[in-house]
Amino acid sequence: MSRHLLKDALHRLAAIAIFAAAGGLFGGGAGAQTGLDVNHCFNEEHAYSIEEVITGCTIIIKSDFAEGSDLALIFVLRGTAYASSGQIEAALADFSEALQLDPKNSNALAARGVLHLGKGEFDGAILDLNAAIELMPGDAGAHASRGMAYVGKADLDRAKADYDESIRLDPTNAAVITERGLIYMTKGDFDRALADFNEAIRRDPKNANAYSSRGTALLIKGDPGRAKADLDTAIKLDPNLAKAFVARGGVHVIQGNIDLAFGDFDKAVRLDASDPMAFNNRGVTYQAKGDLDRAIADYHEAIRLQGDHPLALFNRGNAYFDKGDFERSAADRARTLEQQPTDALRAARLYLARARAGRPNASEELRANAQTLTGTEWPRPVIDLLLGSQSPEKVFAAAGRPDQKCEARFYIGEWHLLQHDRAAAINALTAATNSCPKLVPEFQSARAELKRLGR
Repeated sequence: MSRHLLKDALHRLAAIAIFAAAGGLFGGGAGAQTGLDVNHCFNEEHAYSIEEVITGCTIIIKSDFAEGSDLALIFVLRGTAYASSGQIEAALADFSEALQLDPKNSNALAARGVLHLGKGEFDGAILDLNAAIELMPGDAGAHASRGMAYVGKADLDRAKADYDESIRLDPTNAAVITERGLIYMTKGDFDRALADFNEAIRRDPKNANAYSSRGTALLIKGDPGRAKADLDTAIKLDPNLAKAFVARGGVHVIQGNIDLAFGDFDKAVRLDASDPMAFNNRGVTYQAKGDLDRAIADYHEAIRLQGDHPLALFNRGNAYFDKGDFERSAADRARTLEQQPTDALRAARLYLARARAGRPNASEELRANAQTLTGTEWPRPVIDLLLGSQSPEKVFAAAGRPDQKCEARFYIGEWHLLQHDRAAAINALTAATNSCPKLVPEFQSARAELKRLGR
């Protein structure tokens, strides 16, 4: 029986109750109250509060007015109200009860799947949504929800297939178009991503997420000016959209506005304390300001939220090094090298932390790690320098690009420190601070070393 037919039937039953009440079969006003409960439960005009909807549905459930699939629908209505009020476990219980009464209730399956999705229970969500889609293959929302569950499982191909089908069924849904664009962006297909974000904005010019996503794509593509315009718009449309502040903070970093970047990252943390990237990025700005303790605290939190967060782990290892805590730096750098074992500079950074901590086997470890490296191009000369098979002059000559020259100056300075040549170390590290961008690890570590050397 459809929703509207059930509502009519319940009203008819309520009318019978009113008639019976006149004969004294019900307590005074019971039938009239039941009719009111029907209105509350269905709430078609959205005239009642969530609490009134729940109460109305509960009275019907406790009565004998509905059974089987009809009663299942009342559980779905109450479950939906529970979900709207944040009572997720109560909502799940109602949807499950509805499915006990009517195992093919597609609305209950889809609704329970969405709640599993919200709890991060992606396998459970997919099971329910599979069943819902089998019963109603033309439901665009069910395909979109299952796509989100597949994203949660990092199965982007299946997620995209569901988003494609959802958009085919409903090409007007800007939110789903935006989500598909995010998949394209994750895969590095920025042209298709931007096409989806453009279409989403055309469909819904007030979609803050679409503007934020397009701004992020433009930022990654190297267009910070246009990126900032989109991110400003996103924040104006939704001042609580944390990820827009994270992305706009990235624009400020690129433009060298560390104070503005800090403000945006700090705002993002306050809006969403579950986002590890917001903490990592705020930590970067603290580190740029020389506040290593607060930087390390933010990196800690990012790693707590997402174990072995690659950027936060890398940055924390550098912050410990700059603070002079070489043992903790080495521990973090060992983990980052495990994440990217063919990264020569990670191997070099680990060696420096081990050597500065006084580990006698630092060179042997570096030599073993170097076995995984291939080729002789940059930054291999840095490894050869630290192993004693390359001179500082030849290392610097091998550095071609400005970023390589920055790295060369820093590692040459570190090599001189390990050789106890204080004057040469100061010269090389000073050259690094004069030539390196202020946010790269080589600048920050050279600055810290010079401070330790009294400069």
